[in-house]
Amino acid sequence: PPVDRVEEDIQLIYEELLHVKAFGHLSNAIKEELAAVVHFEHHPTAGRFLYREGDSGTSWYIILRGSVNVMIGRKGVVCTLQEGDEFGKLALLNNAPRTSSIQLREPNCCFLKVDREDFKRILMSVEKNTLKFKEHGKEVLVLEKSAGGRYLVVKGTSQKMLEYLLTLQLDSGGLDESFAQDFFLTYPAFMSINDVCDGLKDCYNNYSPPQPSPVTHSPPQKTEEAPTMATDEQMTAKRKRVVRAMGIWLAIAKADLIKDPTFQKLLHYLQDSLAKDGLVEELKEVNMRLMDSIRRGPTLTHDGGKVSSHLSLFPLKKNNTDIRIELGICTVPPCQPIDAVNIRVHTVDKRCCRLHVKLDTKAEEILQEACTKLSLEFENYELCEAKSSGEKVVFNPKDLSISTEMTINGRLYAMPKDGEKTITPLPDQNQRPVTPFPESDSSREIACHLTMYDWNLFSNIQQMEFIYQVFGRHRFSRITSNLDLLTRRFNEIQYWVVTEVCNESNLHKRVKVLVKMIKIASHCKSFNNLNSFFAIVVALMNGAIGRLKQTWERVPIKLRRRYEQFASLMDPSRNHRVLRAYQCKLQPPVIPFMPLVVKDAYFLHEGNQTFVDQLINFEKMRMVASKVRDLNVYRKGLLPNEIKTVTNKTPGLQKYIRELKVIDNQQMLMQMSHTIEPSKRLRNIST
Repeated sequence: PPVDRVEEDIQLIYEELLHVKAFGHLSNAIKEELAAVVHFEHHPTAGRFLYREGDSGTSWYIILRGSVNVMIGRKGVVCTLQEGDEFGKLALLNNAPRTSSIQLREPNCCFLKVDREDFKRILMSVEKNTLKFKEHGKEVLVLEKSAGGRYLVVKGTSQKMLEYLLTLQLDSGGLDESFAQDFFLTYPAFMSINDVCDGLKDCYNNYSPPQPSPVTHSPPQKTEEAPTMATDEQMTAKRKRVVRAMGIWLAIAKADLIKDPTFQKLLHYLQDSLAKDGLVEELKEVNMRLMDSIRRGPTLTHDGGKVSSHLSLFPLKKNNTDIRIELGICTVPPCQPIDAVNIRVHTVDKRCCRLHVKLDTKAEEILQEACTKLSLEFENYELCEAKSSGEKVVFNPKDLSISTEMTINGRLYAMPKDGEKTITPLPDQNQRPVTPFPESDSSREIACHLTMYDWNLFSNIQQMEFIYQVFGRHRFSRITSNLDLLTRRFNEIQYWVVTEVCNESNLHKRVKVLVKMIKIASHCKSFNNLNSFFAIVVALMNGAIGRLKQTWERVPIKLRRRYEQFASLMDPSRNHRVLRAYQCKLQPPVIPFMPLVVKDAYFLHEGNQTFVDQLINFEKMRMVASKVRDLNVYRKGLLPNEIKTVTNKTPGLQKYIRELKVIDNQQMLMQMSHTIEPSKRLRNIST
């Protein structure tokens, strides 16, 4: 009940409300207020009426689970409301009787309910602290006063928000860096790079006087005539702000931005203008930001603004690897669009061709080249992935990062558009590992190698990749390969554990493998490598391992209890509350549990509207940006020297860890599990 809630409960409920679609149009301030007063209701019986037409309006309802029928007089059922829909608000706003009846359509319906008094109080409080700006009778910018007293952008048009960022005077007299970081991190979701560059350029050349701050409410000065042009001092301050804004943009987007032709034009223009206007320090700042962003080799040339790069990503030349990327352990360079990989494209009649393509090559371009080499009619084929289970996944013609988006043992196929829904896997897709499990290496050494490899992959993830992934990678012509690689690595470690355990037919040796995996997980946890730690824990919870009773019985009780403690961290109740509490206590550097990080960002996107009242919902952008910036917090600091020392001393183990051979076909893993430990029923039949 609301009266018994403590601050921790309110914060937890608030985080849940962020994912409720019915609250997507509300500001965070309203959600924080609602978290303290919202009620939860469960109705087990279908057919019951929540309220009837003509009743007094006392509450606002949001459907968490189930559905209801909306009924009006003799018309009967006029519509059905589903999970995420809300109802009952109109009567509260108008102080009018209910205009319809609400009947439970199915059993076990769950609702969030807000009472009338709380609803009105919250709305009045928020309205009092809101500033709205209009142009031609339409709202273009809405600010809301936060608990700390600062006014934050809640929603607005893209152009007005950029104008607010660059030209309006703030109380501090400088750039609102927090807003600028959120804006330049999330702008691809609502604004083109051309519009941003044009806005920066226009501001640099705009001689209009600066606009008054919208948050100071200072009375207008009594002058005979308002100035029509900015003073030299004001123009210098404005141009410095443009330079500072561009520096923040460069720091976030890095090489991805530098190679964009539109940005290159803006960059050259500002460099020339700053030199001409005598702003030497600002020109130095631009160049320093530029050099800081070029970490991996791409450099600007002055022959038409082209970009050159030294490739640091090489294809792994192995016969049984169709699309596999070789990444160095100690100094892994981030993937870039122009990096090239070797791939194979197969056909159902057992032909294949080799292609050498860049990571930013579109699926349709790969298919076109493959069809040419294989003498196929391009119009009648589509590019697909055949998973090791036989499942077929069709790529969108505009998809990029094909080689890193595929599953561990997936294969590329050029398939007829009217072909079968499944594809018979190739023999090597479900091939058992040949390299023996490293029994002689200590579990701590293996954990060191896992952590070093994961750390390099995690460090390479660019912030913008997260934005592209969350808002739909199909919308942007940008690769997300670095994020793909770490996501795939989680699955790779998970299946590695299951494969190694189920591949060992000798019971005594299998117990040793299982014990070692628990110890490896323990060491990964001590290194704050939650990605590998949870990958191993999830693997041990896999049905193929969980059913091995004879094996588990021989695991020492102390280790079994340790595993049970690990598994308790995976408790999904209350939105993984236990796991989140544990992760928050860790000091960086931390390699987070990436599936949960990605899930949180997705839920923020799906649970909150991008546009509210035809304005960009910038509170949503701020929340997504906050999740993305968490990655930088985790990446602070250095790994323990022990990890670096161990990985340099054991190159053989290093090679094994970065080239894990796994089976990712769950059906086959279950068959292997039943082979090494038949079920009791099968043993009785055999006897």
